[in-house]
Amino acid sequence: MATLDFSLKVISPAFVAGSMEDDVQIVHQNRPKKIKYRRIGPEGDGLRIPSLRGILRFWFRAKNGHMPISKLKTEEGSVFGDTTSGQGVKIIPTGMDQWNPQIVTGSYPEVYMGYGPMNHVPGVGGTSHNTNAHRDAIPPNKVFHFRAIGNDPQLEELKKCLCLLHLFGGIGSRSRRGWGALAVLGDFMLPFQKGDSITKWFKEALESIWKNSPKPSAIKHQPSFSAFYEKTEIRISKSAFRSYSEVLNEFYQRFRQVRLYNIQNPHTSPPIALDDHNWEFRDSANPHDILDVPLRLAFGMPYHPQSRRNNWDIEYFGYYSKPSNPGKLEKIDRRGSPLFLKVFEAPNQNLYAVSLFLKADFFGKPGVEIGKDERGKKLPFPGWKAVNEFLRNSKWQPIALP
Repeated sequence: MATLDFSLKVISPAFVAGSMEDDVQIVHQNRPKKIKYRRIGPEGDGLRIPSLRGILRFWFRAKNGHMPISKLKTEEGSVFGDTTSGQGVKIIPTGMDQWNPQIVTGSYPEVYMGYGPMNHVPGVGGTSHNTNAHRDAIPPNKVFHFRAIGNDPQLEELKKCLCLLHLFGGIGSRSRRGWGALAVLGDFMLPFQKGDSITKWFKEALESIWKNSPKPSAIKHQPSFSAFYEKTEIRISKSAFRSYSEVLNEFYQRFRQVRLYNIQNPHTSPPIALDDHNWEFRDSANPHDILDVPLRLAFGMPYHPQSRRNNWDIEYFGYYSKPSNPGKLEKIDRRGSPLFLKVFEAPNQNLYAVSLFLKADFFGKPGVEIGKDERGKKLPFPGWKAVNEFLRNSKWQPIALP
């Protein structure tokens, strides 16, 4: 069997889910409150092998958007293992930097991008939406080392998946919003030639991934799963940033221009955010029906807007009819965002903002519609206007697909 050594460097704090959980008490709005404290630590709750394998499986599927589902399943099993093929490539940890869990607080842009795992920490500073739980993070610049064992075809596929992880991916909660960004280190990674631009290196890295397989730019049909095809969009910032916080702020500013409703001065809100807010307020008053579908739903589900000031809330779901049970609607309440935002560390160690828009069939099934109640009116998915507006940024440069 052949081996492949590689390392993963944490670029922005990674909110991985530790197995150790305690109850702790905080003071919120001048009242004591008991919350869950999810601890992590170097004694096994770092970059876990099962989590890493799951991430690599995702990028394997994304790379192979040209394959039918049945063939994709077989090919994935031959690389990463299944009940028919066995274990597949084996990945074992070989070492890691010394590290201690980090308490993450930050500016409002960071809190906005980290909605969910960002902590409410009394006495530490910062603000957070999350007052029900506390989660530690793996701090930036920590490096984890691994060895992969398998046959040559398995390791070749693993290299390509690791390259995609390096360009676009991360680990842990909110990894599609820039947290938990990872850089892959290894002899197999494309070297950076003196005098080359980062854009040129990025394009060559993409070319190497599809060197011996159908190019995504030639795939005309839209996949039913998150995968590269001709309408996939990639962008990288034209300028470098000094810290991961600056990159997260760059992403936040784009969200602010598209989806952030201004409570204090509603008329200054972006048109999409203003229209969506008005639709949500109006639909919240209806027992079962909706009149419109918010465009911001395209950024992912669950989508559960609410107004504490005006005391209303509404949650939107997807519904489809199961062929095996005519007349019975199946409810969809979760769909991962098709937009991946990455704090990307280039080979020259500069940081860039990278976006990947995997414009796949959002719900993965034909005939899915959006509603708030099984009995109520349903409407079609609103499309990608909100995401397209987010990406319309003169400071980002498009990268052509191979």
